[in-house]
Amino acid sequence: MTTFSAKIILRDKELGKTLLRALLPEASSQPEGKMIVMFKDDVLVINMYSSKFSTLRAMITSHIRMLCTAIELLKRLGKS
Repeated sequence: MTTFSAKIILRDKELGKTLLRALLPEASSQPEGKMIVMFKDDVLVINMYSSKFSTLRAMITSHIRMLCTAIELLKRLGKS
């Protein structure tokens, strides 16, 4: 069976730590597909896997939207 995958990398230590805490609950609650979130060497890495391309695309879109919203909110709060 084919597995589709995507990786998002964020190279910002402080922002990465904050976003990691926000993403960990999401990683364990994926109804379809799998998401692994880790913080290593000051880099946030999000790996996503799915047997369906459409599911992976939805995961990517959803999580990029969430990351962008979180980053914008932190900027407005003066935390980034």
